[in-house]
Amino acid sequence: MNYSNINFPALALLLICWSCESPVTTADLTDDQQSAIQSLMQQGRIPGIQLTYFDANSTYPYVAGYRSWADSTRIDEATVFQANDLGHVVLMAICFRLQAAGELNLNDPIANLYADPRLAGQEFAHMVTFNHALSHTAGLPIWAGAEESIAIASIPGENWSYSQIGYWLVKRALEKKFGMTLQELASEWVFEPLGMATSSFDPASSGKLATGHDLIGRTKPLAEGEAFSFSTTANDFQRLLSALFQDSFLGKDARKAIQTSWARASSWGMDDSDNRVSWGPGMAIESNNDQSILWHYSDDNSHQSFAYIVPETGTGLVFLANSENGLSIIAPLLALFTNENLQAMKWLGYTPHDDVERQTRIRLEAAFAFENATAAAETYDQLRTTAPDMISDNLINNIVWSFFEYNHLEQAEALIRTHLKSFPEAATAWMRLGETLGFQGNYQPSWQSYQQAMDLDPGISQMIMPRFPWYLEATNALQEAQTLPMEKFVGRYENSEISLEGDQLAYSDSQYSNVPLRRIGNTLFDLAIVATYRLNFLMDGDEVKGLERSYLNGDRVQEPLM
Repeated sequence: MNYSNINFPALALLLICWSCESPVTTADLTDDQQSAIQSLMQQGRIPGIQLTYFDANSTYPYVAGYRSWADSTRIDEATVFQANDLGHVVLMAICFRLQAAGELNLNDPIANLYADPRLAGQEFAHMVTFNHALSHTAGLPIWAGAEESIAIASIPGENWSYSQIGYWLVKRALEKKFGMTLQELASEWVFEPLGMATSSFDPASSGKLATGHDLIGRTKPLAEGEAFSFSTTANDFQRLLSALFQDSFLGKDARKAIQTSWARASSWGMDDSDNRVSWGPGMAIESNNDQSILWHYSDDNSHQSFAYIVPETGTGLVFLANSENGLSIIAPLLALFTNENLQAMKWLGYTPHDDVERQTRIRLEAAFAFENATAAAETYDQLRTTAPDMISDNLINNIVWSFFEYNHLEQAEALIRTHLKSFPEAATAWMRLGETLGFQGNYQPSWQSYQQAMDLDPGISQMIMPRFPWYLEATNALQEAQTLPMEKFVGRYENSEISLEGDQLAYSDSQYSNVPLRRIGNTLFDLAIVATYRLNFLMDGDEVKGLERSYLNGDRVQEPLM
């Protein structure tokens, strides 16, 4: 049955009532606030933001910066940001509106509507209700792959544990019950009634989507949502937050339920005396000065966001950034609008933008990513003088792995060799040099670097020796005659596809598109922008029967030719 037209008069009435209760005045932030925000963006290396502060009577929207540093496209109020976990609040609102309409009981087990096969055999699977999933008290892990079994760690309702799986189960159950997609359900019950014209669970209709950026400002691909993909604007999401606590939208019972703490949410390293964070359906809850503060955040790697509301006063803020540095400025940014000392900042544990170690990493990584080798080495020497305690093997490791992610192997090699001039006995640096040379196909000097690492620290051989077969495989392949024609490898495999244009093979899967392959041997190939694994085509005589991804750590994943 399709429920797309049920309760339409009621929805129209709710829209009219909500519009009457909505803030009607739009105002500008003060010059001091705007100047402070721009300073924080510059210090935090954040390309662009959207922000909406609001109270019971007015909204104060603000946009600044760029959709993409690569082409200098400016942010505006219609620019859409990825904010997957903020979509939890939308899904919660859908559920409460369905319950108010008599279409759903949030105390019912989800398994009555949808039984995930990954939960087969789990003792408590039949006990997980919608309320458990919405408040992260179902005992579920944060995520699991499509073929993985899922273990329920505790009796549902007893403990808090953040879980994307819970929201995935709710999504699947609603889609099955109503015969509609999540996007269709959200449009009918939330987006259209509230005028959220730019919000979407459909990545294909995300409008002017802001480009994500990494720590130093490189363009970074958008992370795919595990439970779902959600994109929005600050103005849209402010509409939802304000509506949650207006009786015409959800009703008094729903308002009370959202503000009810289901579980105390602990965080490693926090003192119990300071931990006032608990969790209700859809949002975290803090008790502060005899009032509640509800908040949520999203960290999609290249996009970060934060939103909060004080239901008693109707004040709040929505902040969206197209950078993995976004949440590094959230504490001083919030201080521009509220005196509330939100425990969210401590509970989330994000390193502040002005932290010395963070700034050291950004300066060093940016130098080797964007400057020539001489200038980058000079930056390294300066930091060795101004922040000597920050230049560590651990810092070099983190930057090197960041370069590996982008397949920036020459930059990684330059950084490691610069570091080894100052620390020639750093065994881990020699190991990273071995990896870098190996990824570039320089297998003999690569193994010599590994040997140097093991001579300096024999214990490191436990990490290095399992990689020896990976290098031996390539060394042997280099000696092979390349007799098989490229056309042999073209085809559709279980989770990937190999194509041929001219004499260039290319690899595509759910993450990569048309990545060029470099031939090592008769059936062995490197991927041009992927350093940590390569492809070996599996043969049955002269016929290809599948491919195998061969990882540096020894893992091998096979896919049959379809």
